[in-house]
Amino acid sequence: YYWAAKLLFDIGDTGQGEDSFTGMPLELIAERNPYSLGPRKAFPVRFLQDGAPVPGFLVKALPKSHSKSVQRLRTDEAERVFIALAALGPWLLNAVQFFPQKPDDWMDWVSIWASTTFENR
Repeated sequence: YYWAAKLLFDIGDTGQGEDSFTGMPLELIAERNPYSLGPRKAFPVRFLQDGAPVPGFLVKALPKSHSKSVQRLRTDEAERVFIALAALGPWLLNAVQFFPQKPDDWMDWVSIWASTTFENR
């Protein structure tokens, strides 16, 4: 498996700055800075596979403070999900893609795990 991970943090408590595409094979990209949104605001996130949009892909949003409150969202035609940041504290966003291998390969599949973490204040 491969892990494509991001950590979004707020230096100086300013809520400024932005996320961007870094070229990972699977990538979650924050379209707004989560530190500037405030509680209970919709958080738009794009999902790209090899830099291209993937409509209908499953993205999960998990607040650490309410681990049973997992949001399971599918990307729309514009490769976006809108996450309701209802809980304060750390969040994990993730998406997983499995790729079958050729029959003569020594492994059955390869997986790529995209994740983004941040704190909602």
